[in-house]
Amino acid sequence: MTKRIFKSDQFREKLPELMNTGQHAIFRGLPLLDGETSVPIGNFRKRFGHLEIPVHEDYGYLMNQYHDSITGGHSLWSTVRALIDGECDQWFSSQNAVCSSKRLPSAIERRLEPLPGLKALDSEPVLKMFYAKEGTRTLLHFDQDHRHVLLRQVCGRKRVVMIEPSQHEHLLPIGHNSTLNFSLLNDDERDRLFHSFSAEIAILEPGDLLYMPPLIWHYIEYVSTGLSIGHRFARNSINKFFSEDLHQTGRLQNIAVRYLDGKTVSEEEMASFAELQNMFNRNYSTGYEKYFALDSLIDEIYRRMFSPPRFLAIGIRDLEQKGFLQLVKMGKLYSN
Repeated sequence: MTKRIFKSDQFREKLPELMNTGQHAIFRGLPLLDGETSVPIGNFRKRFGHLEIPVHEDYGYLMNQYHDSITGGHSLWSTVRALIDGECDQWFSSQNAVCSSKRLPSAIERRLEPLPGLKALDSEPVLKMFYAKEGTRTLLHFDQDHRHVLLRQVCGRKRVVMIEPSQHEHLLPIGHNSTLNFSLLNDDERDRLFHSFSAEIAILEPGDLLYMPPLIWHYIEYVSTGLSIGHRFARNSINKFFSEDLHQTGRLQNIAVRYLDGKTVSEEEMASFAELQNMFNRNYSTGYEKYFALDSLIDEIYRRMFSPPRFLAIGIRDLEQKGFLQLVKMGKLYSN
């Protein structure tokens, strides 16, 4: 379990230190909504039940059904009240509707308590809302936007498992998701596997705030029905390019970690970044041509940075490529 637990009055001082060292930590006692450090789910429903939000299928279910982890899933619009009351469950095969809203409703954002010093680091953080019922588990994944993350637990309890990017080849990734299915393991088996990956685990209680560094693998179990609000912030221009213009893979993830602190980037690393930019900006006859050119260069840079090359399980690269080619075909990746 995490040992880095700080009080609310340490937030302004400790956050920049954590960002520099790449360590996660929990802060306790910070006001969250309307001056309160936590809000019971029933009270949240009364205040915000009328708000419209996107709801979607439990991603863990999609994985169990062998759906494509890159392109699978769809969202529908409903309300906070309908989601909490379980009215949305009937729309999905899993009978488990969840919310992973890309934008926090403005009516909630206006009542959020500001975090000390955060505005100086990023004046426009991206705010998200997450809700799921007890027993729901996310896929093991890393966030594609390459931002720092603050997760504020409004109500309920979560178990957050964090694994360093360097473990990615052991996690059998396709895109930014691992294909390891932890739901097939009992608790002891799962914990032994986490230990083999040198995973760090944090249990979030109502009112807790978790800092997670960019690009870290994470897996979340809802110990009880819960809701949290995420702040995603502070991304430099290089990582903005990596996250917005390139297809996300475990290889790119590990390359991108090298650029998180612009002050420590070497001349060789800057030259590799220039190679990627130049190749991205070339003219290509098709999106397929652009994908294969960039993927080949990403693989070459990865091998230069992390030699000797690490083993990648047979078949995983083929499945990953199939998913990205489907996105190219759909016009969602490298479209001309």
